[in-house]
Amino acid sequence: MATFDSSILENLEEKFTNTKIIIDNINENIEKYNNELKQNENERQNLESKRLSIEMELGTLKEEKLKQDKLYETAIDEYNKVKEQIEKLLILFNNT
Repeated sequence: MATFDSSILENLEEKFTNTKIIIDNINENIEKYNNELKQNENERQNLESKRLSIEMELGTLKEEKLKQDKLYETAIDEYNKVKEQIEKLLILFNNT
């Protein structure tokens, strides 16, 4: 009868154990990178949301500025017309 060398089994068990450890390490890295990817995606979405809010606020401010510019120009024009009429009236009164 042939004798069986148990060291072969021990060697195989060690290789299985080492392979399992490698697989576990790879799974941990996969989970780590998946979590990091999810976190980056959340941050990207938050930044996109902030960007859109800022763009909307900027648009509102620019629109308001245009309205105020137009109001200012109209007010200055009307003021100058009134001032001119007052100056004409003063000249008339001073000539009498």
